[in-house]
Amino acid sequence: MKYFYLITSFLLFASSGAAQTNFHKYSTGISVGSTLVFGDSESQQTAIAYNGVLDYYFTPYTNLGFEFQAGQLRGGAPPMPNDSYGPFTNNYGLISFNGKIQLGQFLNDSQLDNFALRKIRGLYVGSGLAAIKSTTSFKNANSNFIAYEIALPLSAGININLQKKWQEYSAFTLNINYQTMVSFEDGLDGYIDTTANTNDVYTFFSIGMRFNFGTIGLYQSKRRM
Repeated sequence: MKYFYLITSFLLFASSGAAQTNFHKYSTGISVGSTLVFGDSESQQTAIAYNGVLDYYFTPYTNLGFEFQAGQLRGGAPPMPNDSYGPFTNNYGLISFNGKIQLGQFLNDSQLDNFALRKIRGLYVGSGLAAIKSTTSFKNANSNFIAYEIALPLSAGININLQKKWQEYSAFTLNINYQTMVSFEDGLDGYIDTTANTNDVYTFFSIGMRFNFGTIGLYQSKRRM
């Protein structure tokens, strides 16, 4: 009888352990990509931007963190009668606080055994709040337009862990992200149109690397259904 209890205890321990995942609770990294602004100008131009992130993970698939972003926004001249200003360049910087949740948060063990779902478990969406400083210059104007704005970042992308086995936690992650920054103001292109019905928006498509470190967390995943 004693051996029966020992074997039963071992099997219960093994089955519960199989449903657990180790993960790093901290992650940092950098990305580079292109921006495209949608403002009062009728023409858009791509430009380069960079970002750095620092995140805290509550589970392998949910996190809160900070993003620091800097780069340029470019476009054509503002509408008449100010089109003589010429094309604009906005050298901006921002800091945002945001959260993200990945597809894997909603999958159980059985679903994570599926090859296709396992490969895309890092798909995520996120949002937060950002503060932006813009310094905009025009080709044919001598002065700069400086603005401070609050914006809503909306993100979607995928985290791809660089590891041999999906059960193991990884020190490095490839990140592909598409972000739409919706400003609550109208100054990202250096021109404020009081008759416009919408404020300025810009997008940032980026590819980067993340380094995962720090305390190891233990995640009790969902049981098989």
